Amino acid sequence: MTQVRAHSVGDLVAGRFELLARLGAGGMGTVWRAHDLLLEREVAVKEMRSPIGSPAVSATGSPTDSPTDSSAEEDPSRAVHTRARVLREARALARVKHPNVVTVHEVLDQEPCPWLVMELVTGRSLDAVLRDGRLGPVRAARIGLDLLGALQAAHAAGVLHRDVKPGNVLIRQDGTAALTDFGIAALQGWQTLTAPGDIVGSPEYMAPERICGGAVGPASDLWSLGMLLYVCVDGDNPVRRDSVWQTLLAVCDLPIPAPPAEAGALAEVIGALLARRPEDRPSATRLAGLLAAVAESEARTITITRQPTPTLVEGPAEAAAELPAPAPTPAAPRGRRRGRRRLSLVLAAVTGAALASAAAVTLPALRHGPAPTAAEADSEADTTSDTNADARPPSTGGDGWIAQLARIPHTAGPDRRDRELTALQRQVPGATLLDSDNWPSLPPGYWIVRAPGSFADGYEALDFCTDHGGGQCSGRYLSGSAADRGYLCEATPAPDPATCRRPGDRA
Repeated sequence: MTQVRAHSVGDLVAGRFELLARLGAGGMGTVWRAHDLLLEREVAVKEMRSPIGSPAVSATGSPTDSPTDSSAEEDPSRAVHTRARVLREARALARVKHPNVVTVHEVLDQEPCPWLVMELVTGRSLDAVLRDGRLGPVRAARIGLDLLGALQAAHAAGVLHRDVKPGNVLIRQDGTAALTDFGIAALQGWQTLTAPGDIVGSPEYMAPERICGGAVGPASDLWSLGMLLYVCVDGDNPVRRDSVWQTLLAVCDLPIPAPPAEAGALAEVIGALLARRPEDRPSATRLAGLLAAVAESEARTITITRQPTPTLVEGPAEAAAELPAPAPTPAAPRGRRRGRRRLSLVLAAVTGAALASAAAVTLPALRHGPAPTAAEADSEADTTSDTNADARPPSTGGDGWIAQLARIPHTAGPDRRDRELTALQRQVPGATLLDSDNWPSLPPGYWIVRAPGSFADGYEALDFCTDHGGGQCSGRYLSGSAADRGYLCEATPAPDPATCRRPGDRA
């Protein structure tokens, strides 16, 4: 037996990569954050091991994360399998070019274990994100679209991933998802390298045909994607049991429970993906359309928090009493402030409306016809609905420029979100909260804190930022079109006319 030396922070790999931090371990090796001394950049390096030297498998089929994993004994007779897997992963990833696939830079042929040098993704794994709570259907659908794009690119290159699960999905800081860990990927037409008796992969995400000996193909990865989406909206895996074998039995033989009601329109998509027969699952093209429909189905729904959430403020009366009066608007120092008097009136009106209600409300598009009566409004429990996607809610500004006071990542959690929102509402009374996942013109994965009212163009939004906004404030165009995402008017180093004004902006 060969003793595999445990690595630690500060070690040099191949005389070039300094290990900075251990990021995690899985069934095929350990991942480190490292500094490339030659190119002066940070990368992720993955120390590859065969299953003999891998972490133990827990009762649920998940790898344990023991600090002694790296010191496990390696069977020399299986070194060839380890190297073959490493080269297969490198070849697989080299053939897949897609923004939602983690890039492999090179392979280090070290003794006793090879290493992969990969793109370092700044963010958290989807598994870690889900520990903060389950996701809504819109955000889950957008993550699904990212992963589907990665899988389509892999399948087009003849690569099957075979281990799509939250632990192998990284959520970047901009909210996009990246698929990683192709360590057990299979190249179509290649002989499998899994040794007899090995269970490689996560049983609770395996397609039935993989377990029961059927033909494995792209539809098998789509089953795993469906199970991942189920976990996103439910929080629990419906087939996970107390042992690996019970889990395998549940996948093969037991009915999959229906997704929770909170899954909304995504429930139908999940149900289609978890069809037991591969031929009954939707094609990748059809699945892309289904996921896009879910992602866009709530694009006109916007969450407005008019005051700090009820967990921070006892009631409407107290909330109104605690909020300061709006600060007077200083004189305009530049000629661009042609609309300041009009804007002040808008801010005053919106702030007055904000003081009248402390509840968080959901405002989809403006309904046609006469305004609802007070009784009708009360019966709707602070929410309205409309099927006309072209209408715009006047209190949210519809298509138009907003002053973005801050953006808070979804991964930051509700406590940080509420603290930052409360602080900004003291600075800018009437500031409200948007879920950027509901507006295609905004970068996904954020809570956007916006000032009340709308603005003629990005320059006018920057004027407001100068008076009230602070360092993070900028102008953004709010609309239902992803083509408008480039309209971001920032103060530094200098406002860019191409991103501060649109052809249709009012003069």
